[in-house]
Amino acid sequence: MCHDYRVRFLCAPEFCSQEGSPTTTTTSTRCWTHWFDRDNPSGSGDWETLPYLKRENPGNICDNPLQIEVQTTTGLSLASTGDVITVADAATGFICKNSEQTHGMCHDYRVRFLCAPEFCSQEGRCWTHWFDRDNPSGSGDWETLPYLKRENPGNICDNPLQIEVQTTTGLTDAATGFICKNSEQTHGMCHDYRVRFLCACLYYNDTVVFVFWKRSTCLSDMKKQTNRRQY
Repeated sequence: MCHDYRVRFLCAPEFCSQEGSPTTTTTSTRCWTHWFDRDNPSGSGDWETLPYLKRENPGNICDNPLQIEVQTTTGLSLASTGDVITVADAATGFICKNSEQTHGMCHDYRVRFLCAPEFCSQEGRCWTHWFDRDNPSGSGDWETLPYLKRENPGNICDNPLQIEVQTTTGLTDAATGFICKNSEQTHGMCHDYRVRFLCACLYYNDTVVFVFWKRSTCLSDMKKQTNRRQY
């Protein structure tokens, strides 16, 4: 069963502000991306290459990263593993080949990239609230964007930039939403998740009460997100 998940989405500035002028939060500090783990070593090795990561995570990685950091998915440093590494640089990403290891298999790695200040600025973007429309008691946990938008009119931007997923106590894509299927879990059931979306901070709505609520949410979450990405 899947765990029970929740999701949220990142939206562009025009979604987040009621007045018609986006509130922009800038930073002169470089920032690290989130950790990415797109592969595991069950095949030919662990391939965490930049072109694939950027294609699978649009808008989440800068065009020309300054540095790369690599560690195992359990948090061990690259140097401590003893693996023979084929590539580990900011321009290419990371490659570890099973065929080059004396013990026959690479560890499972994750990577993150250091980006320039212009990428790190939030540019008035904001996160939606968390959404949790489903739980894994049936076929799984389905937090998909079309259903979430229909059930929460005006609360999610049309074209989210990113999605964030966590358990409330599978497939993550801002254009689709979130799905966790019980049938794909080794323990038989998903956790119960909720979702929210990050939106651009220029947003109009005829309901005044809702507009003020949305603006407050955008501004507070923008500050939290900016602080979290600085180092």
